[in-house]
Amino acid sequence: MPATHFSGPVIADGGFRGNNCPFWSPAPICFKTGMYSSPPVTSVSTRALTNGDARFLPAYHDRDLFFDRIAYEQTVAGTDASSVMRLGLYADNGACAPGSLILDAGTVPCGTGSGTGSKEIVINLRLPPGLYWWVGVAQAVAATGPTIRVVSSMGAPQNPTSVPANVLLYLNWQVTGLTGPLPAAITPAPTAQVIGAVRLYLRPIAA
Repeated sequence: MPATHFSGPVIADGGFRGNNCPFWSPAPICFKTGMYSSPPVTSVSTRALTNGDARFLPAYHDRDLFFDRIAYEQTVAGTDASSVMRLGLYADNGACAPGSLILDAGTVPCGTGSGTGSKEIVINLRLPPGLYWWVGVAQAVAATGPTIRVVSSMGAPQNPTSVPANVLLYLNWQVTGLTGPLPAAITPAPTAQVIGAVRLYLRPIAA
């Protein structure tokens, strides 16, 4: 798919929730037509990505939507000329983790000469209401991966059976070794819970 840069308004508002999931927030993402939207976060930072390290970001919305862009922000290009960022979305598996693949949006260069700033991939996607898992993963990285804007924490109150030792529990899942096209399903279900998922954006369009 073609990849371009974008410059446009960005909005992150509302919240997310999921049935049978250990987190809840009272409102879904506030998507607005033509505006780049992301799940609500409480803090962001940057992280140099390593090859095939995928971290999944939860996102919930409550209405049928169409999207034409998926995007992220790069702050430092990687040092490998052939390295790329692969972006995609997974459905929830019913237990608050990524399950079946919905979209492998393809790749955008993130190595030597790719520059910095916001980058996007053109998509054509309809999503019904629900909980989804957005993912960005650096691939073909042999030396230094790109530095990307990532999520440090999210405003999701916890509902475990006891007070968790790590208050960031259940926010991002990690799967390593994703070095090619995104798999049709994340099986077995991921077990590593981490922070540092790539902060992705989707742009909704009129139906």
